[in-house]
Amino acid sequence: MTNVVGILHGGMIAAIMDDFIGATIFALGRDGFYTTVDLSVDYFASANEGDVVTAKTRLVKAGQRVIHGECDLFNADGRLLARGRTNLLRVEPRE
Repeated sequence: MTNVVGILHGGMIAAIMDDFIGATIFALGRDGFYTTVDLSVDYFASANEGDVVTAKTRLVKAGQRVIHGECDLFNADGRLLARGRTNLLRVEPRE
């Protein structure tokens, strides 16, 4: 998950955020599936290989069709590494 200089890759940070926001929505227990339609990430600091990182999510608005979520990623000292925002759209399963 690191780049060539041994720090957590920005693409992996985005993937972590997308997964954790998705898990937060799944925990709502709703029927249907919500898919990410956009994801914006601001990077503030780096994490080195072996560092412990913590993701904290929140749902800003949870409508029936669209959900807006945010995720902050922190290092073990509580320093903000990155903040992401996303909108997810409810899609109907295909039969």
